[in-house]
Amino acid sequence: MNDEKKCIEAMVKQQNKEINEEMEQELKHLRELIKFKKPSVTASIIIEDLSTNKYLLIKRKNDPFKGCLCFPGRFLDVGKESIETTAIRECQEETHIMVEKRDLLFIDVRSKPTRDPRGHVIDHGFKIEVFHAAELAFAGDDAAEITWVTEDQINKMKLAFDHNEFWKNYTRSSEYISAIYRRSNRNK
Repeated sequence: MNDEKKCIEAMVKQQNKEINEEMEQELKHLRELIKFKKPSVTASIIIEDLSTNKYLLIKRKNDPFKGCLCFPGRFLDVGKESIETTAIRECQEETHIMVEKRDLLFIDVRSKPTRDPRGHVIDHGFKIEVFHAAELAFAGDDAAEITWVTEDQINKMKLAFDHNEFWKNYTRSSEYISAIYRRSNRNK
């Protein structure tokens, strides 16, 4: 009986060791997952109506920043679309303006961990130019309403998220492109 008891104790000890090793492996795996948490990804769009030189802002329908103004945009559908497709989809859903990939001008990426109160969200900024967009656009999806404003008005506003930074990055890139264009025309 003593030998049988020793055998059972040895088997239990071995099983406990295997269970502990499995648990340690699982904990290691979970630590790695936490260590490399994945952020969310969004696209935001500056829409300019070239016939009026005005820009479209939406008033947010939902939190965060409910009732505040910002540029249209939203989250990428993970595993289903590219960031460009996200920008096109959100432009259509929030403003009913139809655009194509070739219409998108990439502006910037903003990735500060605190830029969105919902968590770490990496935003990709685009710009599109449309003639007579004010006649085509109306609020949809997450937009409570839309408004068309001038560049001077935007410069004086406090926009939701980090869209003031997005706007500054756009204006800086526009100034840079204009300077290159002027320089290249002088050399002709």
